Parts: sequence; C-alpha cells; structure tokens
Amino acid sequence: MTDRRNPRPRALVGRLLLSSAAVMLVLAAAFYVGWLEIEPSARPLAAGVLALAAIADALIGLRFLGESK
Repeated sequence: MTDRRNPRPRALVGRLLLSSAAVMLVLAAAFYVGWLEIEPSARPLAAGVLALAAIADALIGLRFLGESK
C-alpha cells in the first residue's frame, strides 16, 4: 500500500523530467524565432541542442514513469 505523503520517487522524477523537457522546448523555440536575442548564426545551433536535450529528457522521463507502475 502506498502512503499519500510519500509519492513514488520514480513517478516524481519522471514528471520532473517531462516538465524540464517542456521548458527546454519552449526555450528552443524562443531562441529559434528570435524572442531571446542571440547571434543570428547561433540560433539554429542553440535551438537544436536544446531540442535534442529536451527529447532525451522526455524519453528518460517516460521511462521512469513507465517503471513506476
């Protein structure tokens, strides 16, 4: 039986990783479109790196959520 005060740690970590992936995707979009000012030639690189990190975060988060059941 699970205690309501002690959530499953894997599920919590999974949710946190998915949340950080969403934040990174928003930042990647902001860099790519120019809402956040960086050198125009660096926009695709910064957005790509953030998008790849977001995908990795999301995959790991989904794995943690899947293992927590």
